[in-house]
Amino acid sequence: MVKSYTNRDPVELKLARRWRKEKMSMPAIAKLLGRSKETVSKWLKLSAKETRATAGRPKAVTPVVYAELKRTLTALQKAAGGQKEVTVAMVKAKARSPLSIRTIRDAFHAHGVRFHKLREKPILTIADRAARRVFARKYVGKSKAQWASKPHAIIDNKHFPMYLDKAAREHAARRSVRGAYRDGGSAVRPDLVKPKGTIKYPVKSVQVTAAVVKGRLRMWKYCEGRWNSRAAAAMYSGPLVRTLRKAFPDIARQGRSKWLVLEDNDPAGYKSRAALAAKTQSKIDTMNLPPRSPDLNVLDYSIWHEINVRMRKQEAAFDPDKKETVDEYLKRLRHTAVSLPTAIVTRAVGDMKRRVALVQKSRGGLINE
Repeated sequence: MVKSYTNRDPVELKLARRWRKEKMSMPAIAKLLGRSKETVSKWLKLSAKETRATAGRPKAVTPVVYAELKRTLTALQKAAGGQKEVTVAMVKAKARSPLSIRTIRDAFHAHGVRFHKLREKPILTIADRAARRVFARKYVGKSKAQWASKPHAIIDNKHFPMYLDKAAREHAARRSVRGAYRDGGSAVRPDLVKPKGTIKYPVKSVQVTAAVVKGRLRMWKYCEGRWNSRAAAAMYSGPLVRTLRKAFPDIARQGRSKWLVLEDNDPAGYKSRAALAAKTQSKIDTMNLPPRSPDLNVLDYSIWHEINVRMRKQEAAFDPDKKETVDEYLKRLRHTAVSLPTAIVTRAVGDMKRRVALVQKSRGGLINE
């Protein structure tokens, strides 16, 4: 006698699924269980739906699967050319992956691939890349010790805003914060935003010409007035030569020896006629950086940042009502710069070996710093 429909018996369901898997017909299964064919059919259909619901999408991301997802991400980003964002959903669709968006995102996070703002770097022309390749081929053989001993000086210019009061210091501190953990849907709180870098805070700034010499910032010259050919010529024939002679007395006594200075292609100052004449008179040869290559000047890629970090740290300990004079600020800025530990400066200079090798490997392209 056929049993009336009741709740599914786990044992009977298990038997029905096994027999169905063995290609037994539905009427035969129903007869063996003493159930109607319709009841057994409902059992098996409900069981299949529940199995799919509990199984969900596969969560394990194997190395092979991750490699394919990463290749897909890279291909989509190259095709976008930096003109639009590539989302995880786009990667999932392109790769035709059964994984959920969250699982793919978690896999990227586990491998250190997170959503960051695009890096702000110079856009290199074909000529720029060619010049960087020439520079890299010429100097890729220099060791860390050789970079530390020669060039005799590495020079650059920098504008430092003068944050003299509480409001200005708060602005500077907020600009230095990288980010915060927050949920995407929370309201925009004042403590979770930072001032835009394109909007300059209304404070005066001072221009500095500095030189790394023998593992320290030994020249620190404030530019009075505009930076131009006359100011550059005065810098070469004055403080720079005096600094070099003091740091290298043996070379200075030789008389005929020339100084080697690493510098960029500043046309208004370093490459002006007056500056070139001053360099010739002061026996200064130059090691010229390729255009748009701040990643190859130790002051740009390390020293300026180190100074700013230390300035902000000092200001965090100030009394809120403290107001510095311009002279006090300039004195503190200079002291902070020239007091940088030799170990930090030497390590940064030695990093040129790695950077030049990366430029050569990238065939003159941008490098991952």
